[in-house]
Parts: sequence; structure tokens; C-alpha cells
Amino acid sequence: MTPEPNSFLGEYRYTIDKKGRVNVPAPFRKVLHPANNRTFVISKSIAKDKCLVAMPFEDWSLFEENLTRKLLRMNPIDQKWLRDLTRYATICRYDSQGRITIPKSLLEVAGLTNEAVIIGMLKQIEIWDPGELDKKSSDDEKLTEEQLAALAEKIVL
Repeated sequence: MTPEPNSFLGEYRYTIDKKGRVNVPAPFRKVLHPANNRTFVISKSIAKDKCLVAMPFEDWSLFEENLTRKLLRMNPIDQKWLRDLTRYATICRYDSQGRITIPKSLLEVAGLTNEAVIIGMLKQIEIWDPGELDKKSSDDEKLTEEQLAALAEKIVL
């Protein structure tokens, strides 16, 4: 069974070297569609989580087109949100050893120092500091019964 292109699943832990490089998990590299040319766009989380989000370059292009169509240039809230997202967006291509270099500004935004947890989130990847992810996964952050019921109404299987 072969996963769909650009379908990222699983959790991986890696060390971040002194140059800000971290491995893209081999299973993620295998499913990255060749049209992306080993390239992701990395930015801060659009959901305001303290993590980074990496999208395949082609998916980022579609995301960008949708934002351009849906956000209003004259709406200050739309522009503030867009500015906050795109000012950190960086094109990163992984090298022959499967490493991407994360700019210092993005490492700081996510509180990343020595170690990273990389999680597949279907069509995108999240990059977390292990302590931040542990906090996010704590009982205080778990979904309530009401939230789960509302989510179940959105999902059609």
C-alpha cells in the first residue's frame, strides 16, 4: 500500500544542529511529490500554535491563491493576519542528506533550540519543541465532549 503524494503521517524526533538544520523524515521525503523539487514553505502556525508549519511548495502555491481570492486588501484584520503569516514564510529545499535549514527567526518563533518533534498532519508538517508539544498534549488541552461532538458532525466517513 502506497500513501498518497504529499500525505504526511507519524511523529519523528531529531536534533537541530548549530546551523539550524533538521532532518525531514525519510517517509515524508518518499511521499513528497516530485513537482515540489524537494522544497517546502515553512512559516509559523496559522492557528497561532507555538510551532512551525511546513507545506510542500505546490500546496503552498494553492494556499496562496486561495488567500489572494478570499482575503480583502482593504480589510485591516485580513492584512494583519496575512502579514503575520507571510513575514515568516521561507522557502526551504532539503539537501542531499535530507536536511532543511530553518532560519533563526523561525527557530525563535517556535522556541526551537536543540531538538525537534516533526509530526505529519496529512497535507502539511508541524515542527515542535518537545516541551511545547508535551504542554499541548496535556489533559488541559484535550478536547471536551462538546468539542468532540461538534467535530464529529463535520466528519463524514
